[in-house]
Amino acid sequence: MNTYIKCFLGACCSATLLFSCSNDMDEVVYSSITEQSYNYSQADFAPSVASVYSYMRNFTSHWGYFTTQEVTADAIVMPPNASGWDDGGVYRRMHYQTWNSEQDHVTNIWSQFYKGVILCNKVIEQITEGILPAASDSEKQMGLAELKAMRAYYYWLICDNFGDAPLVTTTTMELPVKNTRKEIFDKNEIFKSIKDELLLKLRDINSSTLHKLIGVIINKNDAKYNKEHPLPYDYLIIDELPAKKLVEGK
Repeated sequence: MNTYIKCFLGACCSATLLFSCSNDMDEVVYSSITEQSYNYSQADFAPSVASVYSYMRNFTSHWGYFTTQEVTADAIVMPPNASGWDDGGVYRRMHYQTWNSEQDHVTNIWSQFYKGVILCNKVIEQITEGILPAASDSEKQMGLAELKAMRAYYYWLICDNFGDAPLVTTTTMELPVKNTRKEIFDKNEIFKSIKDELLLKLRDINSSTLHKLIGVIINKNDAKYNKEHPLPYDYLIIDELPAKKLVEGK
């Protein structure tokens, strides 16, 4: 009897192994909207460009760029206390300069910087390939200039923290050719890319001083835009309180 039971169980196990697996790895998407089927509109242009700033959100975290820079430079000290904050001694290692490549901060900032680069690459490709439409050609060119400037900024952070590194400007899944440290240093690709893109693209970004923006009239206490004739914008971000009062006509 036991022999029959063992044979039956063996047959069941064999059948399970044979028919439970499939080589078909294609994903079945049940949602009606996917990245491939979504039709981008002009309303998606500004949010898509702004999305490349998202990886800067974690810069000020305890495991991010700010702590990596400031603890190792003695600008801040993070001692443990009764409630914790030791985190396995990571901050002490940074303070005493005894950290190594296994420190989570190293992995975190490398990932954050390159995620920013890759997202910039993706949005740039969507714009240049006509997937992401802009309201006008000038908005398109300004958006591309902003994206390339942000990509250069992320690469500047990579260059500042890791030296030279692979230069990736597309969304291809193929890894860059691995070069020796000397070859990377001699090519200096990242530095050249940062220099070229910042020098060329920053000119295309519509930035202005506040006095120029509101059209201050020389030798007159007046401006083109004032309380009676406001700026034609829904939002204006400024960082100068006296200038804010000038805009409000106070």
